[in-house]
Amino acid sequence: MINLVGAFTDPSGYGEAARNYAHCLDSIGPVALTSKSFWHGGGVNVSQFTYKFKGRISEQFNLNSDTRIFNLTPENFIPTPHVRNIGMTTFETDSIPASWFRFMQSMDEIITFSKFNQETFSRAGITRPIHIVPHGVDVDRFKPRKKKPIHARLKDKFVFGVNAEWSERKNLDNAIAAYLTAFQGNKDVAFLIKTFSQDRINIAERIARIRDGVVKCGKFPQIYLIEEMLSPKDMI
Repeated sequence: MINLVGAFTDPSGYGEAARNYAHCLDSIGPVALTSKSFWHGGGVNVSQFTYKFKGRISEQFNLNSDTRIFNLTPENFIPTPHVRNIGMTTFETDSIPASWFRFMQSMDEIITFSKFNQETFSRAGITRPIHIVPHGVDVDRFKPRKKKPIHARLKDKFVFGVNAEWSERKNLDNAIAAYLTAFQGNKDVAFLIKTFSQDRINIAERIARIRDGVVKCGKFPQIYLIEEMLSPKDMI
C-alpha cells in the first residue's frame, strides 16, 4: 500500500497537487493519506475531498504501507526504516536551501517535475535517483472556452496571468517590473495577478511602488489584482 503524505487541507499549490494525486492513486489501488498542513492563512472548503477519503486521512503514518511518498517541502521528509521513502518536491531557483540537503539525501528516491529541478538538485549534491514526472493537466476541467472576462476591464485585451503567493522566491516584483517595462503605454494588454500574502504585506501598495519606479508619465499598462481566496470552481 502507498502512504501519501501531503497538505490535503491547504489552499496552496502543494494542497491542490496532493488532493489530485490522492484521487489518481486511489483510482489504481488502495492509498492511505497522512495530512501535514503548513498553512496559517484563510482556507477553502475541501469537505468534498475529506468526505470521500473519510477514515483514510490521519495525522499519523500508515504502518501497513510499504511505500511512503512525501509531497511536501523537504524539511518535512521523515524517513522510516524498511519502507520505500520517496520525496516529491520542486523549487523555483537554481539552488536549494542548505537545510534541505540532509532531508533529501534521507530519501530512497526523489521525484521532481522538470529537468531544471533535476539539474538543480544534482548540482546541490543530491546522489539519490532523481526522477522527472511532469505535472498532469485535467483537460476536462481546464479547457479554454469562450466566456465573459473575469472583469469588464479585461474585455478584448491580451491577458497575462500568474497565480502565486507573494514571496521572495516567487519573484513577482521582477515579473511586474518586466511587464510594465515591456508594455509601457500599451492599452491592449493586461496582467492578471492572483496572489496572497501570509505575511500581511500590502500588495497593492507594493505594486504601486514598483510601477512608480518603472513607468514614466503615468502611461502604464493595466494590472488587475485578485487577493481573495477562490474556490476550485472559481479558479478554473
